[in-house]
Amino acid sequence: MDNQVLGIHPILKTNCEHLLVSVLTGLNLVGVVLGAIQMVPYYIYWPLERRRAVRGQWRIAGHRITHVQKRWRCSIH
Repeated sequence: MDNQVLGIHPILKTNCEHLLVSVLTGLNLVGVVLGAIQMVPYYIYWPLERRRAVRGQWRIAGHRITHVQKRWRCSIH
């Protein structure tokens, strides 16, 4: 792709490229910052949620075990 063929002045083209690059890097930085901000509450809540989830899993496991025991009792009798 030759600049003469496109009819774009080389200086203008480089300026446009620089602008594009700076805009993209700016967006990337903004994205990173926003991502970090979004992750902060996740890092705060995640351990709590995990603790709660683990407790819930234990409760579910307990229910399953009692359910299985009941079923076994029924089948034995």
